[in-house]
Amino acid sequence: KNEESLQPYANLSYESIPASLAWDLNLPLVGGYDLIFIGRGVSGHAALWRYLSLCGISVKAIREGDQKAMFLPLYPRDSAENTCIALITWWNHNRLKQASLLDKNVPVIFLVRDPISRLKSAMNHGNGIGNGEFVLGDDLEKVLDRKRYYKNSRTINPESLEHLWRAYDFRDYTNVAWFSGKEIVYVDMQEIMPNRAFETMTRLSKIVGFNPPKPENKHLFEMQSVVFELAHTLPLTLKVKCDYNVICIEITRDIYTNPNKYLLNNELTPHLMLEQIGIRLETEHYAILFQNKPLFKEVLEYLDKFVLALWEKKEWIRQMQWNEARVLEYLRDNKPLRNEIYRKLERELVHIKSHRPDIVKSWKYYQEFLRICEVLD
Repeated sequence: KNEESLQPYANLSYESIPASLAWDLNLPLVGGYDLIFIGRGVSGHAALWRYLSLCGISVKAIREGDQKAMFLPLYPRDSAENTCIALITWWNHNRLKQASLLDKNVPVIFLVRDPISRLKSAMNHGNGIGNGEFVLGDDLEKVLDRKRYYKNSRTINPESLEHLWRAYDFRDYTNVAWFSGKEIVYVDMQEIMPNRAFETMTRLSKIVGFNPPKPENKHLFEMQSVVFELAHTLPLTLKVKCDYNVICIEITRDIYTNPNKYLLNNELTPHLMLEQIGIRLETEHYAILFQNKPLFKEVLEYLDKFVLALWEKKEWIRQMQWNEARVLEYLRDNKPLRNEIYRKLERELVHIKSHRPDIVKSWKYYQEFLRICEVLD
């Protein structure tokens, strides 16, 4: 289908008709958003999303799944707010239609990362099981046994690399091709690390045209990221019955989440783990629990044990995780997969190589991968 057939009613306003009909009529989504952001898994998209929010931009995401349902809320737009449409792991049967409906005059940011580093993080990523709730007295080993890898394994299977290579979105050029004629603003993940994030967002604000980050918020950009090893182990919620109340104590992968809630960390036995996670509850729930001295003491003792068990779990996961050297070693010994990755990346990186060769040259592990291919093939 060409662009005209996808927009047969390009001059018709959707404002007087339901959003669902606007989608069915292929009405263009023009105005009401100032930026399009393309991100993929294990490339830092959550961090950039957060930084955009800190610059006053409301981010609305289109992910995998029911694409029509995700696209519809974008039609009733509030022109008073700065809005970014984020295309996260944007690969679905509606992608051509979605691209045709987006405003061709809105700038596009594409967050990228060294593909070998992406493969490393994909190997370590895993998924979570269970509802993330537990109660006093639960076996902590079972409570923390939440992370699963390929084929529901508790450990990382080297053979999953081939599956993950195909499952994750490595379609760099294919993604930006839908926006042909537009300038793509490439951002490498290293540019949004805590030591560079504030400077990068200031630069992007000038290029793309949004409000720059406020100097008084600089510390929010410099915060260390969440504990990656504990993804899908945390968050957890400890539910405690106290008289007629059920008190929910939330345990998250950083100390900054839910800052308006009472931080329990300082009431526990000091431990390095407590510098990396947050244990919080509603202030009124803390007051209720504090009045019940025996129960309060029991909760603190149980959480002390939890912190120790969580540290051991984190260290076990850390020692099991892959690094880029191991990914390269596996590809060195697997010629079919190595050649498949080489050929695809040669096609998909053509645009960024021609527009931002400096980024590609900075990818240490991708450059090492090319050297391996040159020597062996």
